[in-house]
Amino acid sequence: MAQTIRDWRCEIAIDGGSDEDVSIVMECVAGDDRFNVTNYPNRVGFYRNFERALMQVEYDVDWIALSDQDDHWYGDKLEKLIPELESAMLVSGQARVVHEDLVDENVGRRTDRVWNGLFADILDNTITGSFSIFRASLLPLALPFPRPTDAAYHDHWLGICAAIAGEVKIIDECLQDYIQHDDNVLGETQSGGWIVRLGNWRARSGGFFSASYLAEHRWGWRVRVAEELLVRTPNLSQAVRADVEPFARGGLSLTLFVRSIMSVWKGEAPAGRVGALLVGATVAGLSANRRTIRTRMHKRRKHGP
Repeated sequence: MAQTIRDWRCEIAIDGGSDEDVSIVMECVAGDDRFNVTNYPNRVGFYRNFERALMQVEYDVDWIALSDQDDHWYGDKLEKLIPELESAMLVSGQARVVHEDLVDENVGRRTDRVWNGLFADILDNTITGSFSIFRASLLPLALPFPRPTDAAYHDHWLGICAAIAGEVKIIDECLQDYIQHDDNVLGETQSGGWIVRLGNWRARSGGFFSASYLAEHRWGWRVRVAEELLVRTPNLSQAVRADVEPFARGGLSLTLFVRSIMSVWKGEAPAGRVGALLVGATVAGLSANRRTIRTRMHKRRKHGP
């Protein structure tokens, strides 16, 4: 409501909320017909909830901005980002990272998002949905979202689609507060916060970390994204295809290994993230080979040598 750009419509998707949730939202937007509130009866989680909210958007609008419910946008956020869409498919700004209990408005570290290209972004997502704005013309490519794993994120998928469809740009200007909570599974890593977030990640993986979990979910998400891109955009340029195909192959390859290590060396992706993905890719490749061997052995036993 505080945006200097006034001409917009806001779709609020409540993910299976209670009557109290709906009442709080309706009270906040009362009297402003730019808001349309939908309380979906079934809870599907943030990934699918963003998808169904985007399904409500008409493709003939100019731009789309996503918002988490508790982040604070500065009044000129849209004013600063919209003009950048003249030369880009998706534009992101920076944010001040603050804790929910922070009182001093002058305290809070600043994000330093950088776009390092498609391959690096598939490895390690640098696009935060609530920082970003993108052209509505991206929707035909992006919808529906790929079938998710535990590591599926709407903004990761949208950023990759934007890089396929046009240019991704990150401007070096702080345009909002990024509110963090003690029980964040997602969000910015803060000093001392990794222990809490590690516990949350362990809970999502069933109470343990394993190579098979990395293969199925962390690495598996990237394989699924790459496979979807190749199906939806068969006429990719050779350069873009070279960024996507190492993931779509499903296992560890020399190309994937060398390019991933180079991304770490250049500072484009964190070593821990890349190491985990390479482990997942190795396990996924070995599992696929074992299935192939078992299938061939079964056929031989059935049909003879």
